[in-house]
Amino acid sequence: MPSFLMIQWGIIGFFVVIHFLIGFLRGTSKSTYFTIVSLIMTVVTLWIVSSLSFNMVLSTGLISGSLIETVNGFLGGAIPADIVNYLNEPEILGLVIAIADLVLRIVAYFILYPIIKFSLTITIFKPIWKHGIKKSILKKQNEEARIKHEEHENQNRKFVPSKRLNKNILSRLFGGAIGSFRGLVVAFIFLVPLLVLAGFASEVTSGLNIEQSQDGQNLSTSTDLAIPIPSEIEDILRNINEMNEGGLSAIVKDITIQNKSLDRYIFDEVFTTDIVVEETSTSINFGNELEQIMGIATIIAEGGYLEDDFQVKDISHEDIENAELIFNHIGQSELIQYMIPAAVRYGVENLAPDQLDGLDLGGRDATQVALEFFYTIAWDEEFSEFFDIADSALTFASVGEWMTYME
Repeated sequence: MPSFLMIQWGIIGFFVVIHFLIGFLRGTSKSTYFTIVSLIMTVVTLWIVSSLSFNMVLSTGLISGSLIETVNGFLGGAIPADIVNYLNEPEILGLVIAIADLVLRIVAYFILYPIIKFSLTITIFKPIWKHGIKKSILKKQNEEARIKHEEHENQNRKFVPSKRLNKNILSRLFGGAIGSFRGLVVAFIFLVPLLVLAGFASEVTSGLNIEQSQDGQNLSTSTDLAIPIPSEIEDILRNINEMNEGGLSAIVKDITIQNKSLDRYIFDEVFTTDIVVEETSTSINFGNELEQIMGIATIIAEGGYLEDDFQVKDISHEDIENAELIFNHIGQSELIQYMIPAAVRYGVENLAPDQLDGLDLGGRDATQVALEFFYTIAWDEEFSEFFDIADSALTFASVGEWMTYME
């Protein structure tokens, strides 16, 4: 398998060399200008991509319902009636739109990003260079050349202004260096999602010991037990760790914004979407969701819960530190904090009447007050309380002993 680290540096090298050649041909002035423009356009286009959302056209239930019916009609009624009913629920539709926004931004990041950046550069900043900055620099250059001509040349010889900027070898080399920096930035932006995802995956694989046995590759969290895995997976795990430790992410992790590494900050800004239900908006940071999922996966791997002889009944107070970390990860999930009250609200309005012989919970004042209190629960704090209960229960007995008592 090709080394992910070498592929990463190969991509970086490709962009750096191409932009070095462009900068070399442009010279210092033009290369500096378009490098500054590139940095500005990078910020602007990333902001545009982060603002893309289907909520812009699906802001009302009427429009959403009409669109669902239109799409279903176009598909010849292929969408099941149950799915259509679910999508007509604001809480479910809001979540679907948020996931669709994530897909939209992934596509926009790799496809629309270079298109938008190139289009804005051509239509706005290239004319500014051609008709403004270049003319000003050329005018100054010709003025200096005219003075030298008058001082050293024959006065009978007419001075002819140059229409091109002078570029000596130093100017071209410096322009190439600036262009190389621009290429590095372009490569970094292109690789940001891959760097962040590799970092998440590396957190999981770092807690695993990958061993070689006579029968093939093994994945283990201890020295005695191992789970056989294909050699291709083992190569991928090694490659991910190697790329994360020796790649570009190892360099930019020391560049922080708001206590986040630069690549993670950009990822969070672009891939944070909103679940909009009526007038309420809930932000979902998909980077944070991946971090919590990978955090739980790391704990499971490092704790030996993947071993062949592990059984749930073996969980005891010795596992309480791992349990605390898992509850903390669950409590930090914005998606779970949204889904719990949304699921309860859907159940009260749609499932409870059938299950409770037509009883309308929403129509009872006391029940309505209780539900309103439930919807305001801070679930990050509540999961901490759940952990306290688990801590007390495991202090008293292991899961296996609890099962015995319950029987």
